[in-house]
Amino acid sequence: MSKRKKPKKVKEKPKAKAKPKAKPEPKVKVKPKPKIKPKPKPKSRPEPKAVGILMNYRLGPRTQRPKEYLLRFLGIDSTGKAAPLIGKKVVWYTKKDVPIMGKIIGTHGNKGTLLARFNKGLPGIAIGTKVDLL
Repeated sequence: MSKRKKPKKVKEKPKAKAKPKAKPEPKVKVKPKPKIKPKPKPKSRPEPKAVGILMNYRLGPRTQRPKEYLLRFLGIDSTGKAAPLIGKKVVWYTKKDVPIMGKIIGTHGNKGTLLARFNKGLPGIAIGTKVDLL
């Protein structure tokens, strides 16, 4: 038997560090995203027949009625002109256009001021702002 010579190992030059290979991500079934319905546009305000001003709460000597307000409409300066508006609806809108409904329940004094009762009490910031007559 003859001995074979082992081939000499040639030293290889060191290579530049290779970037680590990114591991392949496991395949996952992706569910399609549900379609998002667009938010409905807020309803536009109905055209008011007249615009009035909230003057103050209805006051008594020792009481303040938080749901009843005094209203003043332009062009109405007597009880006779104010009387046909009794029973009509009025609306006050918040900053976010949320309507708060009310109803005219009577006149107040001789100068055409009206009394209105709202479904829920209005905030104090509402005094001096506009009210729409529907």
